[in-house]
Amino acid sequence: MKQKIYYVIGEQSGDQLAFWHSNKHWPDAELFGTGGPLMQQKMSIDIQINELACIGGIQLLNRIPTLYAQQKKILSRIAEVEPDHVILVNFSSFNLSLARKIKAQNSEQKITFFSPPQLWIWGAQRVKKIKKYIDSVEVIFPFEVAWYKKHGVRAVYHGSPLFDRYKDFKKKEVFQPSILCLPGSRHQELAKTLPLFIPVLKKIETEYPQMKINIAVAQDGFVPLIEEACQKENLKKYSFVKHDDLYETFKITTIALTKPGTNTLELAFAGIPAVVVYKMAWPLYFLARLLIRIPFSALPNLILKQELLPEIIQWNCNPNHIFEVVKKQIDNPEETRMNAAQQTLKTIFKS
Repeated sequence: MKQKIYYVIGEQSGDQLAFWHSNKHWPDAELFGTGGPLMQQKMSIDIQINELACIGGIQLLNRIPTLYAQQKKILSRIAEVEPDHVILVNFSSFNLSLARKIKAQNSEQKITFFSPPQLWIWGAQRVKKIKKYIDSVEVIFPFEVAWYKKHGVRAVYHGSPLFDRYKDFKKKEVFQPSILCLPGSRHQELAKTLPLFIPVLKKIETEYPQMKINIAVAQDGFVPLIEEACQKENLKKYSFVKHDDLYETFKITTIALTKPGTNTLELAFAGIPAVVVYKMAWPLYFLARLLIRIPFSALPNLILKQELLPEIIQWNCNPNHIFEVVKKQIDNPEETRMNAAQQTLKTIFKS
């Protein structure tokens, strides 16, 4: 008899993680849950990720009634399906709240948190909830095992989808230098990054006319927004790259301009020099500095404990300064250093 697995996925990155996880661990199981286009290939979706996805602040407050109703729907489906395991993927605030309700509904229900909250960034306050409501934790970064152990939680590392994807990655011979701009996968991120990134790309277009400019687009709906920003800065020569085409684009990319996030680790796995940029409202920044427990924003820098990728976070975060840092990377590519870091990261993630 097939095992029944219920996945709870709330955003695009979680959909990708769950697709990898289900292929690796549950290839023959009967799958149920929430999800996006990838998981829809494998199961009937109860709630689409675009109905769930949101980030914090006022947006989250406004959506509390809707999210509460969606949790009720998920709980009802779990009771109906009676899965052998519930797999929570990312989406930490929603999923930790849901875990408590699942256990209240059925204390025997087995719950796994795959790619759990990055508490090593925000502090360990929520470890108590994980201990209380989560039966097993599966991490995607090897160093997280020791962090969770230190806080009394047994976590396991069974591999990373990023490592699997990039372990055999090879760049092509480049005849035309190119920059890849990765402004983000959410509207709120684009609102912050585009006013910084597009003026930099315009400067590159002017000073390096031979350089090809590619802009990553997470969703088709973002194209008009990005085009408007390009027109405002009179940026003329650029191409859009869809998410599914990023892997091949990485093979011909000379340098990247990106926000913090998992994409920084992808770039490091691919051996691509990158400049990491982000700016937020100053009150939020000072609050974040009180809460955040880490010295870097980019994952490769955190893992290697050095600033492999230059970071411009908040201070001096303006197009002129960003361009000067990018220009330095273009004029003085550190191929040897990037290649060494690439191999070190692959060794760490292979373990």
